[in-house]
Amino acid sequence: MTVRPSPTPRPAMAFEIKAEQDRERYSAYLDGRLVGWAQCVLVRDTVLVPYVRVDPADHDKGIGSLLLRRIFDDARAGDRTVLALCPFAKRWKQLHPGYRDIAREPRWGERAAVRALLLAARTRRRLDEFTETPADSNRAGPVSAMDAGTRQTA
Repeated sequence: MTVRPSPTPRPAMAFEIKAEQDRERYSAYLDGRLVGWAQCVLVRDTVLVPYVRVDPADHDKGIGSLLLRRIFDDARAGDRTVLALCPFAKRWKQLHPGYRDIAREPRWGERAAVRALLLAARTRRRLDEFTETPADSNRAGPVSAMDAGTRQTA
């Protein structure tokens, strides 16, 4: 009879998803290391999800799915709808029928406005990263992409 040694147990890994409203994203951390994120832009009562990114070394671990589940759960809790824009998020939405009540498709004439809002949000994020203090530090609470298009310039 051959006795095989028992496999060495792996130490438990700490996994956490954080809603980083100042960066308009949800981030996934594995043992304190950023392994993925999903960009989220709030427009009125809709959360836009333009993309989900996961570190290639951490693909096929369900990280992207966990990020989307958290986004959809938070949207439901806040009485919001979700507009999945990237192919991964669209497919995830199809595979999870329990979220159909809050998932929606772009309405007629809305695609161009969505693109413009996402571009404005991306530009604002890049400017915030470029400067030491965020451009919106004098405002209370998180800023939505809708605010980015309505700012007054001097």
